Amino acid sequence: MLINSWGYIIIFVVTAALLHWLLPHKARKYFICIFNLLFYSMWKWEYSLLLVFTSSLIFYAGLQFDKTSSNKRRLFNLTLIITIGILVFFKYSRHLVNGYESILDIIGIEHIKINTGFILPLGISFYTFQSLSYLFDVYRKEIKPTKNYFDFFSYSTFWPTIIAGPILKASETFEQFISKRTINLNDLSYGTERIITGLFKKVVLADNISSYVNYAFTMNPVEYSSFDVWVMTFLFGFQLYFDFSGYSDIAIGTAQLMGFKIKENFNWPYFSYSPQNFWNRWHISLYNWLRSYIYSPLSISLRRFSTLGISFSVMATFFICGVWHGSTWNFVIWGLFHGCLLLLFSVFKPIARLTKKLPFVSWAMTYVLISLAWIPFRSENLQQCFILCKKIFTISYYHIEYQKLPAIGYYSLILLFLSMCALYLFKYLRTKFESIFAKFDFIKIPVFAVMVFLIIIYLNPSNQFLYLQF
Repeated sequence: MLINSWGYIIIFVVTAALLHWLLPHKARKYFICIFNLLFYSMWKWEYSLLLVFTSSLIFYAGLQFDKTSSNKRRLFNLTLIITIGILVFFKYSRHLVNGYESILDIIGIEHIKINTGFILPLGISFYTFQSLSYLFDVYRKEIKPTKNYFDFFSYSTFWPTIIAGPILKASETFEQFISKRTINLNDLSYGTERIITGLFKKVVLADNISSYVNYAFTMNPVEYSSFDVWVMTFLFGFQLYFDFSGYSDIAIGTAQLMGFKIKENFNWPYFSYSPQNFWNRWHISLYNWLRSYIYSPLSISLRRFSTLGISFSVMATFFICGVWHGSTWNFVIWGLFHGCLLLLFSVFKPIARLTKKLPFVSWAMTYVLISLAWIPFRSENLQQCFILCKKIFTISYYHIEYQKLPAIGYYSLILLFLSMCALYLFKYLRTKFESIFAKFDFIKIPVFAVMVFLIIIYLNPSNQFLYLQF
């Protein structure tokens, strides 16, 4: 079931929140487990068995860590290999097999075609990383392993976050699944506002932008001007932000209605003044996961190599980030490009000084470079990616006569950009003059009423969230 549907709103928001608070504290974990399985089974029930297996494996390993010390490292490695192996099998085996068969074809060796026609389990990248967070944190003794399977299962398969995050770190959120939560009117109000905001971002903004972006990326890129490429790239950046942050808003809001406090996953990323600052604002839960469990251990083990060790750790981390998103070379290029940007802004001293002395210039550079990275992320294949990049870096294509995309895309981009700047300024002023703005809080009522009205008009469950494919 998609969370931008009436079914989700009625069953997994309104009904779930009501039943959750009507039940006694001790029964809520079982209720959440049932709804977790119900939510996932409404997609494909047989894949929920994989969900149960992964959770059971990591739960058992966590219990054993508390009992033994001699085989602890061996058990950790075995559990990690099996869990990552499941992810690799379902997400990457098709491409690995295709590559293997291509090599055999080139060499001229006859072979039998291997069938890899299985479906990628929904949200496997997200719930795998979330479960592994518990494995890492228990192994490091940052948290104590739970002896109650349902406590762990309610966390590892939590339905608001299971298919597209935010990825919940066990050390930060697991305690909330055990401790008693009390109903709070502020939580109910804030949770409702976040759900409405998320639906508005997805249904009204992202879905309407997507029709233009999809049209642009399915046309022949050879015909485009450089201006066309920039416009479609910037617009895709807006589409992805509204789509993905909209999902996070709905997930955070749904959890808040049941008393769970989930950390933010986005924080105005397109106002970042450096690539590192961007990753502190964009898909924050993934970046924190990679930093905690990939980058930190790598950089510590390679610290004797100084800058070279740090550089390798950054590139390895963002290679994994790219591969986590997808198994095609497009995502590998995207991840490595971001790794290069982080190193460029942190190691290259003139640029590092620029972020402090000229923040506006640093912001403009960051925004353009981050947007440029969306080209391999969104391109259908490497050929399209290279053609679009060529347009960007070829001066002769910066001519209005080559313009092929409809003018409405240009006007929409200007409107979106100005609106984003206005909202960011409003946020700054509201924080600075909180007491003054508090007197006008009643304005939220008609604003949210208009948002709800537009959501009802544009709601179309057939438009799935972009990050569901990961």
